Amino acid sequence: MREFSHHDIHQLPIEDVLKRLETSNGGLSFDEAQRRLARYGPNVLVEPDRYSLLRGLVRHFTHFLAILLWIAAGLSFAAELAALVLLLAEEGRKIIANQRKRKIHTHTEATQETNAS
Repeated sequence: MREFSHHDIHQLPIEDVLKRLETSNGGLSFDEAQRRLARYGPNVLVEPDRYSLLRGLVRHFTHFLAILLWIAAGLSFAAELAALVLLLAEEGRKIIANQRKRKIHTHTEATQETNAS
């Protein structure tokens, strides 16, 4: 039997389809049907896998555009986290600097009071 694309079979005239499938309007002979059964196996439809809600959900989160969005979200989160770390470090330096100023100011006042007495 000649190979052909099953996608274009509906566009062909009936005579061409019968010729390509090597059959006739009357169908296959019993012997030919047995030979094709032995060669190609039974003509049965394979039942598709059952739809799984979890599999469907995973498929929605793993297609190309979703993966790009996940990457963008991860980069955005990393940038925000870096900004937060820098902000906290700056705040920590300001607090330490203010504590040192208070300590110096308190020490200066105590020295001035001692010298004034």
